[in-house]
Amino acid sequence: MEKTLKLYITITDASGKKKTVPVTTLPTTIGRSKRSKVQVNDELCSGLHCKAFVENDCLFVEDCESKNGVFLNEIKVKKQRLYIGDEIRIGTTKIKLEDTKLDNEQIKRHTSSHSNRRNGSITLELETFQETKRKTQNKAKKQKEYVKNAKLYEGVAEDADNNRKAAKKLVILEKLAIVLDLAIGLGILIGPFAYKMSSEKKLMAKLMKDPTQIIVGENLFYLIGSVVAAIVFFNWNRSREKGTIGETIFKI
Repeated sequence: MEKTLKLYITITDASGKKKTVPVTTLPTTIGRSKRSKVQVNDELCSGLHCKAFVENDCLFVEDCESKNGVFLNEIKVKKQRLYIGDEIRIGTTKIKLEDTKLDNEQIKRHTSSHSNRRNGSITLELETFQETKRKTQNKAKKQKEYVKNAKLYEGVAEDADNNRKAAKKLVILEKLAIVLDLAIGLGILIGPFAYKMSSEKKLMAKLMKDPTQIIVGENLFYLIGSVVAAIVFFNWNRSREKGTIGETIFKI
């Protein structure tokens, strides 16, 4: 079989806008900042969130130490292979292997043999503690001891509870970060003009009588300058590799 050198992924952002990009053995980075090869408009994504690459003719996605993680079929993963029908979620952005560009032989290669995986449910098909226990109930004492001493499920409930608490805390911190970023942007937008008004009592009196004075002469210059400064700050702040100023302050 001829080796596939290039695969394609379809990326869908929160607005529903789709883009299909090629993936090769050279990593295709995905994130919010301009540093990423594929830039996505998603506030919940890190500047450099994850990377996709082809290895041994298989498509992989790997987390790049993002703040919100990478989820494969809603299971958090560090690095995992993608099959046809799988869905990667980063923030609110969805990533899938594009199967329309594959021939029949390639479709077969990139289709999982596990029915649950093809249905988009679980990724890792692990035997539960209860299933293991049922299998060993009527067997040798040695097998019972294995179940009794098994460490696979130790602390699972506690970890799940901690993860839920951490998720709630993260949501709160993200909202605070957004408020702080908006407050800084608003300050840049109205700051210069507000300073000018406070320093000129006559201007304040004019504006009280006729608000349209704000778009006349020198006032218009200050207004346009403030708007441009706010736009420049907004774009710079969102493209920061370490996250926005708010995210940096709240350490998320």
